[in-house]
Amino acid sequence: MMLGLYTNLFKWLNQEIPYAVWKACHELRVALDGQGDIDLLVDLEHRKRFIELVRDHGFVRAEFNSLKFPFVEHYYGFDKEAGKICHLHVYFKMVTGESHLKSYSIPIEHEILSNKFLNSLDVYEASFGDQALIYSMRHYIKRASLAGFLFWAHEKKDYIDEYDYIRSGLSSAGRDYSHPDNDNLHCVFNFQSINMATRLSGYRRAKDTISSISSFRRFKAIEAALKSLYNFGVRLFYRAFRVRKRLDNGFVLAISGVDGSGKSSMVKELHAWLSNYFDVDVLHLGKPTPRGVTLPLRPLIFLYRIFKGKHRDNYNDPTNYSSGGDLRKKNALSGGYVILL
Repeated sequence: MMLGLYTNLFKWLNQEIPYAVWKACHELRVALDGQGDIDLLVDLEHRKRFIELVRDHGFVRAEFNSLKFPFVEHYYGFDKEAGKICHLHVYFKMVTGESHLKSYSIPIEHEILSNKFLNSLDVYEASFGDQALIYSMRHYIKRASLAGFLFWAHEKKDYIDEYDYIRSGLSSAGRDYSHPDNDNLHCVFNFQSINMATRLSGYRRAKDTISSISSFRRFKAIEAALKSLYNFGVRLFYRAFRVRKRLDNGFVLAISGVDGSGKSSMVKELHAWLSNYFDVDVLHLGKPTPRGVTLPLRPLIFLYRIFKGKHRDNYNDPTNYSSGGDLRKKNALSGGYVILL
């Protein structure tokens, strides 16, 4: 099932923007239901109009502060009816490679957007021939480094599922979808000859294979090694401390209510949900919740209030409505939370 937000968005994209879903198409149906991200290749010349359209449909951009890649952006939207978050992983150039570096920029955007087809979900998808080429390149690039190989081995089942989807699509098409301009790439990165066995012996073959696209590398060897090490460290830090993407233009959620109305529970659930996607800060306004650091101070505050004559006598005196009643109302409504994204 496609979420309503996606239905409306792709209706407009199909009319105005050259785009194609270029990888993980085997999971597209699930992603359109809000369970994952959608990898879109969008014509660079239509970048401005694309951004206008997604923002008109309620999408906002979010990125990591210290881990960005050129021509790659993330957009998030909220489907109100389903209560789910939609995620577009947008590429304006074919920047791919290791997940923590993306060290290649391969100029095959024209081929992909020229050969796309409208699938049964009314979403444009890269041809199976182009999916096969992209899959093969990603396969060999990942297996050409130890870190990439470990990531590939860890996610092997998903790679096999995608491989089977593309192979089935090629078989159903019954013809070769390769593009004459990049015929050499299709020959070098032969989809049919991929070995899915988890063996380190494939490292040397992967190294030899990707040497044919060395001219598309974005960095020289030393620079790539340093950037790879830095980005890998950043990813570990982000994972360890649960750092998430920050919105370009953040927003504020304010939760207010009387004592016992469930503010704390609501904030806890909102924080747990939103922090799966974004960097979230929670501020408490009003009387703070007791903590280990502040707990020893509470008896002192209690004694101070007794000394000042502003504690139970006036608060509980039913005849003193103007002081006690108004004070009760003020205290009951003074608590609240602010969630910052």
